[in-house]
Amino acid sequence: MANYPNRANDEPQTRTEPCSWFGPGHNVHWIQARKALHDDVGVPVAVHLEAEGTVRLDDAGQERCYWHHDTAGLAEALALPCGDITWYARFSVLTIETIVDRRLFNLGPVGKAVECRA
Repeated sequence: MANYPNRANDEPQTRTEPCSWFGPGHNVHWIQARKALHDDVGVPVAVHLEAEGTVRLDDAGQERCYWHHDTAGLAEALALPCGDITWYARFSVLTIETIVDRRLFNLGPVGKAVECRA
């Protein structure tokens, strides 16, 4: 069963059912990824995971908060030795370069979280 952002504790949300939705805060669509990486200018950010699926990005002192359906997946990517962490604001894509691969996350607005679709 999936956990959603209305949880009362601070642990990362863990998904046990696959999500098939490409809406804000869910999966990155391949077209969205392509456009973000080729048509947008990314900025380096620091990432902080907070309660209830909230992801805080810090860009040179400017903080922005977003939401993601799988903060456990984000935490896993951040736990690996990382290279660049980049935010592509125009397409709401966060990329994390690890020693293994590049992971992309679609971040959505806080307060507009929608449950995953199977």
